[in-house]
Parts: sequence; structure tokens; C-alpha cells
Amino acid sequence: TKSVENVSGLALWTNDVTYITIEKTERGFGFSILDYQDPLDPDGTVIVIRGLIPGGSAEATNQIFPGDRLVSVNDSLLHGLSLDEAVSILKGIPLGFTKLGICRPLSSSDNNDSSPEDPDPDVDENDSLRSNSHSNSNTNSNAS
Repeated sequence: TKSVENVSGLALWTNDVTYITIEKTERGFGFSILDYQDPLDPDGTVIVIRGLIPGGSAEATNQIFPGDRLVSVNDSLLHGLSLDEAVSILKGIPLGFTKLGICRPLSSSDNNDSSPEDPDPDVDENDSLRSNSHSNSNTNSNAS
């Protein structure tokens, strides 16, 4: 499973939104998400792609990567929403094609061509949507 487990340091994303059309199947979108404290707003959170499920729709697009910030789902903006609210929006999308807005992470060299591909044994592909609170304020949820 491709994923980003420890989003550490000051994580920032480009301001350019890339729109990707993805199919929601019976298995979902094929990615998991987490919420992350917004480095530019101490009271806010951002929704980040945590991992891709092998064989899922997100992996098939070859355009969504762990570490990408999810900013919109169709016409719903995710800025300032909690993880539970974002999960509810994703769960409420009917089967078929959906437009996701994402922002790529800035790399340390400002090169936007890189994407993290670290294996993550903690992502359970068979989990349905759920959230688990952790003491470090990051919450993981599978959006599959």
C-alpha cells in the first residue's frame, strides 16, 4: 500500500488545485484520509490522502498520491471541516464519477514532481469508513 504515515514538520501544499475525475465503486474511492493541523491556521485542519488501496480507483488514476491535500469533492469545499465531516461527504457521494480537487505537497526543493511511496502495513484495505482518534491529534480514516 502506498502511504504517508508520519506527516511531520511544516507540511505545505501548492495553491494550485488539480481536478481529477475518479470513479466511486462498491469498494469506494480506493484511498484513506487523515486530518492534519493546518500549518497556516493553528485552529484549523486539512484533509490529506493517507494511503492508496492496491487495485482501487485512486491508484488506477495514477494522479492521486499519499500526501496530497484533498480540498474539494464535487462542489463541496473541505477547508476547515473535521475528518468526520469529510468522511460523511465522501460516503454520501453516489456510485459513479466524482471530481476531486487536490493540492500537491511542496517538496523541500520546491520540486512538485515527487510523490511519497512508502509502504504502510497499518492500512487495512477491508475496513469500511471509520475514524480512530490518536493522542497526537492526527486521526486516520479509510475512505474506501
